[in-house]
Amino acid sequence: AILSVSSLEPSVTNTRKNTASLRLRNSVCDKNLVIVNPKIFCPDSLTVEMFPCKYVLSHLPPALFTASAEPRYPPAFDRKLSPQEVTVGDSIELECHMTGSAPIKVTWSKDHKDIRTGGNYKMSCVDNTPHLSILKADKADTGRYFCHASNDMGKDSCSSDITVKEIKNQLVSPAESKKPPVFDVPLKPLTVAEGDKLSLRCHVCGSPPLKIQWMKDRKDLTAAGSTRISFSDGTACLEISAASRHDAGDYLCKATNDAGSEFCKAKVTVQGTKNCEKIQIFLLGGDPIPSVKWMKGKWRQITHGGRISIEQKGRESKLEIREVTKSDSGQYRCVAANKHGEIESSADMHVDEKKEITNETCFLAWNPPRDDGGSKVTNYIVERRAADSEIWHRLSSTVKQTTYKTEVTGRLNAKTKLSIPAVNRRDRGSYTVTATNNMGTAKHTTYVMVLAVPERPEDLHITAVTKDSLSVAWRPPKYDGGTEVTEYVLESRMVGRDIFTRIGGDSKLMDMKFTLTGLKDGSSHEFRVAAINAVGQGKASFATKPVQPITVPSPPVNPRVKDYSKTTADLVWTKPNKDGGSPILGYTVEMKKADTEEWKKVNMDDFIKQCAYRVKGLEEGVTYRFRVNASNMIGDGEFREIPESVTAQDILIPPEIEMDATCREHVTVRVGHNINIIGYIKARPDAEVLWSKEETVLENSKRVTIVQNLPMVHLRIKEATRADHGKYILKASNVGGEASCTITVNVLDRPSHCQNLHTTYATKDSCMINWEAPKDNGGSEITNYIVECREPSISMWSMISSNCTNRKIKSKMMEGHQYLFRVCAVNKVGPGPCVETKTPLLAIDPIEKPGEPENFRATDIGKNYVCLRWRKPDYDGGSPNISYNLECIAKDAEEWVKLNTGVLTDTFFLADKCAENHTYTFR
Repeated sequence: AILSVSSLEPSVTNTRKNTASLRLRNSVCDKNLVIVNPKIFCPDSLTVEMFPCKYVLSHLPPALFTASAEPRYPPAFDRKLSPQEVTVGDSIELECHMTGSAPIKVTWSKDHKDIRTGGNYKMSCVDNTPHLSILKADKADTGRYFCHASNDMGKDSCSSDITVKEIKNQLVSPAESKKPPVFDVPLKPLTVAEGDKLSLRCHVCGSPPLKIQWMKDRKDLTAAGSTRISFSDGTACLEISAASRHDAGDYLCKATNDAGSEFCKAKVTVQGTKNCEKIQIFLLGGDPIPSVKWMKGKWRQITHGGRISIEQKGRESKLEIREVTKSDSGQYRCVAANKHGEIESSADMHVDEKKEITNETCFLAWNPPRDDGGSKVTNYIVERRAADSEIWHRLSSTVKQTTYKTEVTGRLNAKTKLSIPAVNRRDRGSYTVTATNNMGTAKHTTYVMVLAVPERPEDLHITAVTKDSLSVAWRPPKYDGGTEVTEYVLESRMVGRDIFTRIGGDSKLMDMKFTLTGLKDGSSHEFRVAAINAVGQGKASFATKPVQPITVPSPPVNPRVKDYSKTTADLVWTKPNKDGGSPILGYTVEMKKADTEEWKKVNMDDFIKQCAYRVKGLEEGVTYRFRVNASNMIGDGEFREIPESVTAQDILIPPEIEMDATCREHVTVRVGHNINIIGYIKARPDAEVLWSKEETVLENSKRVTIVQNLPMVHLRIKEATRADHGKYILKASNVGGEASCTITVNVLDRPSHCQNLHTTYATKDSCMINWEAPKDNGGSEITNYIVECREPSISMWSMISSNCTNRKIKSKMMEGHQYLFRVCAVNKVGPGPCVETKTPLLAIDPIEKPGEPENFRATDIGKNYVCLRWRKPDYDGGSPNISYNLECIAKDAEEWVKLNTGVLTDTFFLADKCAENHTYTFR
């Protein structure tokens, strides 16, 4: 029976490796079919035995047999994020690596809040490597960062702590601030062929000195072997003389100076030719599992080795021939044998040479099969695979007449032809023709190369400029059109003209560089280049920016005398408006006395690199004139003279003090941190500087450092304590006068311990705890108090209140239990030391005085003793623990005498020290 799959609602479920399950279901049929190694079959029809019948399933969709034969795995991080510590303004790079079945969704979060790309964040995921870039770190970026990965099988995550620290105060005046590096020309993605030269260039600007570091796949690169690294005039260059597949990856260039760091990166792809290979696979049956030998033709046995690999695993036997050639064509037989017998199966392999096409239509031709299997060939199936892909696409499954983008000529029993009109670059690759009849199919494959004109050459740039010449260079096009580039056409035009003119006439330009000479001074030119192959000339590259030959620079702008003294003069100027087309190498300063005509060079050794210079060795009272010029690689430019003359003499300026913005009027630091007070003093002549704290003059010591680098002065106190808080005075004086400035320094610390801790109003279930504020609040207002208690037999303290704002609090107690209490003060720095009660407090109600003892009497009297008795008072004052004091006084005596020496708790007492015939009164 022929069953249509569409009526059986087929579905594929991956059950285990190399196995697919096909479920066939309709109103009368619901069966599961297990297919082993589904990638091997890929048929249009399949014979299925479902007892007691056999079925032939036709029109099976290819998706049933292209389902993944590999098991799917949940994502897992095999390289996790690592913690980092950076300063404000730096960049942060977070990267990890994961495994798992695609597609995998990757998200990032900070402290469990999602992060979205854009602004200060950039996210990417290449080759299962998630990457998060924070372009400029801030204090708010401190926290824990998470990378989450998920697919249909599960999810996983990893995390890392990032700490962003503030930049410490730099002892540099605003005029001396430096610029961090910036890549104005970053790296660009690059694709090179295997064996070609690999060159990466970028340009960085920033305050020198600049340190350049190259990395590939986050590993440092050094200049060794075929790798060359250079850095000149802001251009960083990495060159590899012969690129290999191992050189492909992500390249990063990092620039660092004292002001910060910056990086740029690009992906490099190295293209190589893939080895052609042929694989034959046969499935075996039998018990026991048979042994296998492979034969070519009738007699030649094939053995393992070299380009040939033979492998047998269970019921599967595989023959693999790598880098096939024309001589590998022929019939291959697989012979299987066990103790019960022998069987064989064969397959024909035909290896064609690559075919090229140059016109607008590609024709594929083939002969019908030598053996049609006993059934007439009904149609052919044509498939195509792109050269850089592993997936076959079906062009036509019924090649009998003209169909979509195909044309068939000839009869099925004669030569058959496939026509693809308007062929383009995407049509290159392997083509397969499949002959089909009622018993099965047969295939044949050929490779088609599509030729076209080359693409635009890349990276056309100016390499050198002189007074009358220009040098240009470029890289070959990404795609050469399928055939070798034979020559290049270089064209130029002057700025303002419309037409490009070919350089070099009809002579062939083979090199990828050219030097143009004989240029007119001041003329600007644009260049473009095109490649030529056997098909023709391709499109020209994009034109370069206008460039002109180099001349000497123009004079510096606005030179002037900024300051002077009796022996020196400080000159400043602005760089020239025109550098002549070449970077300024430096400046030259000359001077002369006002009453002479001879100019003398001041900087004898080398060019002046900055736009400022101090002329030394002037004679006091003499008048001078100055001039300056700029130089580049062509020569010296024109001098520009400073209009005004200068007489060498000292200028009298009384001291003026300006404090740095970080320490004006108030400076606040924490205990253990350094105190830094920075000021700037303007005075002529230089002022004498004196630092003092209240009435004490400060000098250099182990903790105190005084730096005087006029106009900047700096006082530094290491590891501040509370004793360092107070008023600091900076005093500057010279012959013109004096000036002073007062700065209040507050050193923050935890508060000292609280005073006079005691309890009041104690009862059996509560008491009031009272205390006084600390003598030292630590330089910050007391925000709250922490009050705790414990029983003497327990070492752990229990919290009464952690946010008490008054200096008293009511505490609950359990009757009959004893309690100790402690309290500490808290400010914005933290809690101070605790103070605690010295004696435990018993939780009982207050005790009053007991009443008078009842029925106090003498029960027996002797010559030297008296026996006394009494009864407990009716009111014990709230406590059953009553003791007694017994006193007596003799007649005519003035003072009472205590009789009991210890604690008396009995209600009787024997007074045995009485004198005979004396009268006593007892109480």
